[in-house]
Amino acid sequence: NIVELGVRTGNSTISFLSGLNRANNGKLFSCDIDPCEHAISYINSANLSSRWEFTQMIGTSCFLKALS
Repeated sequence: NIVELGVRTGNSTISFLSGLNRANNGKLFSCDIDPCEHAISYINSANLSSRWEFTQMIGTSCFLKALS
């Protein structure tokens, strides 16, 4: 599993998700203080959202959520 703090445009997110898809294993937990609508649309259009959980929140809270 991967925890990503900050999504912005989703470029790194797409890379992480592509790697998880190739490995057929794991999940990406991403958080950003902003809603990142563009990135969400980008990831959905690439059909990579099945291994992705995005939450709009401050990074430290995201890290704790991913560990639970």
